[in-house]
Amino acid sequence: MNRSKLLLALIVLTFAQYIVPYDYIAISLATPKIRDSLHFSPALLPWILGGYVLTFGGFLILGGRLGDLYGRKRILLTGLAIFATCSILTAFAKTPETFLAFRFLKGIGSALLSPNALASMTVLFPEGRERNKSFGLSSVFGGAFAIGFFLLAGNILSYGWQDLLIANVPLALVIGLAVWKWVPESKSQRATTQFDFASAILSILSFGTLSFTVANSFRIGLTSPVSLGLTALVIVFFTALTYVEKRHAFPLVPLRLLKVRHLVGVYLVTFLWSASNTHYPLNLFLQDILKYTPQIASLAQLPTIFTGAIASLLAVRLLNRYGAVRVLFGALITEMIGIAIYAFMNEHSHYWTHLFPAAVVASSSFLVIWMAVRLLGSSGIPNEDQGVASGAIYAMQQLGNSFGIPTLAAVLNAATLSQGPKTLEHTVYGFHWMFVTSIVLVFLAFVGGALIIRKPVRASKPLLEPLFVRSEVSPEPVA
Repeated sequence: MNRSKLLLALIVLTFAQYIVPYDYIAISLATPKIRDSLHFSPALLPWILGGYVLTFGGFLILGGRLGDLYGRKRILLTGLAIFATCSILTAFAKTPETFLAFRFLKGIGSALLSPNALASMTVLFPEGRERNKSFGLSSVFGGAFAIGFFLLAGNILSYGWQDLLIANVPLALVIGLAVWKWVPESKSQRATTQFDFASAILSILSFGTLSFTVANSFRIGLTSPVSLGLTALVIVFFTALTYVEKRHAFPLVPLRLLKVRHLVGVYLVTFLWSASNTHYPLNLFLQDILKYTPQIASLAQLPTIFTGAIASLLAVRLLNRYGAVRVLFGALITEMIGIAIYAFMNEHSHYWTHLFPAAVVASSSFLVIWMAVRLLGSSGIPNEDQGVASGAIYAMQQLGNSFGIPTLAAVLNAATLSQGPKTLEHTVYGFHWMFVTSIVLVFLAFVGGALIIRKPVRASKPLLEPLFVRSEVSPEPVA
């Protein structure tokens, strides 16, 4: 496979990964209009995002494993077809129930799409300089995708929330055709005719229930009978999944991955760092305190995408010299510095003197961290397990977001009300503590990672030959 085709494959696989989170952001922005248009009741309204979280989180591990077993390109295209079909069906929904049904299905499509796009990109490049460079370029291409999203989403939304969903269809069609043309098929070479159906069901129930419980416990009460019952179900499902997996000749979820020390550390870092979710408090601050419109708030973040792209390219050199572990911890430190600058903002803060410097540091760190955790999450893993490993990274990110958003919202509300009536000054005080909580979560990610992660090793026996020239440079510097 020549360099030009590899570059085209890298671009299209990057766009395939980014279409999912930005669709979620778009639906978040459009939720008020969807509520008014379809007359959602207060009881059904949380399911616009919650239902999607339930199926997306529940099917991520299964989606990644299906790609390993039956072909990542095939499962990726299947997920993309479901994603596009459900987008247009959701746009033409006439009732809340129909809308939610297609949102549930769309979560399944996204869970098939995301891990297999990442795994397909991972197996194209051998560990070391080539993979480091490809992930750095992927961050740049992802930044280009983000620029297009922020420029167009607000304008499209002004015409109607349906148009925002319909716009997914031509985009998904172009990505699908490009994947079919330029992305090679890859899958495990381990032959198996015994599909682990019991584990497939238990995996969906385990991760789906866990995602829903984490996302909704604050809303319904941590000690409420519903929360406690859901927690008990999570324990039962995961216990049953572990029991079945240990006794199956070809387990759907290979528990051996949890014996790899650096993977456990990466999963912990990804969860806690994702929970810090600086995009959520920042967007609230821009609109509630600085009174930016949603369109202006989106445009305000455009310059940081350019600086983030530059940081990603510089990070490649650091990765080759110092390794992904050191780069990850360095970026976590700079992320905390950026959030600390946010914490000092108030209602009189100006864009270029306060917001922009903080956003440059925090957003650049965000892209580097995401690049590093994906590299570490694939390092030392044989190609036969790259799909499920990618699914695990996305699952930890999804769980972290589900935990972080209600946690930060609870801190904002409690800190604001602790000062008395809800005034602008008291709300700013609440935001200070909200950002401080984000810093604490990133700090816990740093400490947890430092205690667990050690230098990862290469897979001892790759089961799929890389499609690029093998580099002799390890992803971590040799002592």
